[in-house]
Amino acid sequence: MLKRYQSTAGLWLRALDILALVTAWLAVYPIRFHLFHWFTTKGVPEFESYFSLLPLVLLIWVSVFSATQVYDVSGFLRRTEEVLRMLRAHALSFVCFVSATFLITEFRYSRFVMLLFAVLSGVLLWLARLGVREWFKSQALSGKFRHKLVWIGDSSQAQEVLGWFKRYPEFGIFPLREVMREDWPKLATIVREEGIRTVLVFASESGAEEISSILKVAKSEPVDVLYVPKVSELVNVGARVVDFRGVPVVEVNSAPGSEVEHFLKRAFDILLSSVGILILSPFFILIAFAVRLGSKGPVLYSQERMGLDGQKFSIWKFRTMAVDAESKTGAVWTTENDPRRTMMGSFLRSTSIDELPQLLNVLQGSMSLVGPRPERPVFVEKFKQEIPGYMLRHKVRAGMTGWAQVNGWRGNTSLEKRIEYDLYYIRNWSLWLDIRILALTVIRGFMNKNAY
Repeated sequence: MLKRYQSTAGLWLRALDILALVTAWLAVYPIRFHLFHWFTTKGVPEFESYFSLLPLVLLIWVSVFSATQVYDVSGFLRRTEEVLRMLRAHALSFVCFVSATFLITEFRYSRFVMLLFAVLSGVLLWLARLGVREWFKSQALSGKFRHKLVWIGDSSQAQEVLGWFKRYPEFGIFPLREVMREDWPKLATIVREEGIRTVLVFASESGAEEISSILKVAKSEPVDVLYVPKVSELVNVGARVVDFRGVPVVEVNSAPGSEVEHFLKRAFDILLSSVGILILSPFFILIAFAVRLGSKGPVLYSQERMGLDGQKFSIWKFRTMAVDAESKTGAVWTTENDPRRTMMGSFLRSTSIDELPQLLNVLQGSMSLVGPRPERPVFVEKFKQEIPGYMLRHKVRAGMTGWAQVNGWRGNTSLEKRIEYDLYYIRNWSLWLDIRILALTVIRGFMNKNAY
């Protein structure tokens, strides 16, 4: 039932998106070169030069929209959330498109055409989503695609789930009533006589044997059964159902994102870290001279940290402390006015410039540009005993910056709040969230009062 809506709505959206993109791309040429021909200074280019880009437009937009789950309509998304998800993917597609046209051809396309296409196609893509939702909603309210639903088990989850069905009628699911415990043996009769299409079962209120007898109805009647297992208290990051050769298994605390999205994130890391290293290499040389002149010892400093899946790796920094700074103290956190810091080290730490060599870690793959900040194994062993859910932050690659850091939780601040923000990042991860965090890192600056 939900899958039918997802596949049908997803198919309609793909078709309407292609129509919107074709319409917008074919419309911008006459708008620019005929309607606004009066400020054309370089003559009117051949229409074929623009028409030939249409396959590239469709390839990029459909690929990016698919990779960023724009066509995943199985969840209950508000209209604003659906539009924002689409606009983020639209912006990413536009950047990819402009970059591709710059790289693959010497012909320079009109910037006005590009911007006009971005605006016009964005409006048409939004109208497509609005139209699909309104059509499904009208069909459901008129009686078509209408599924009557009864539920079993008055759990704490029931009212929340039923509330979502009522709030989003476009799914076509209309809760009718609860089937009381004494009526469970008559469930098959109720389904037939009342025209029930969907039975919603909450496992938390029922015994295993009773649930088994209820689920047998699905074998004897043409009815959809939605089964809600009691696993919510176990899930801190995310969950998904994995098919083990026909055996459904609930994978608890699975990291979000598809293989395609993980590939895009890794490609994004490689691209930006490579560019960063090339651009900053002269700056690195100057810092290296300053570090070496300020104190004896190596320019770079490596330290063992814990990253993805609890694997240990060596993180790289510009050295900011005297050689063998922990020979007497052991592994300790840096404190304000720490006497172990060098003069140059104080500046590098306060500005976070000492972290820039971690671009090498990102390029290597032991880190990402964005993710929870990695911690030393000796501290991890301590914190995982004290803070529930601490180890879940290792479900993704460690990052140079993260959601906790851009919100002020770095250095000597609450570990509990830092974990809370790290888990929020993991649960809600998307490539757009990474871009947002990187932008906030630049906008809010690298300096922080807790960086010492």
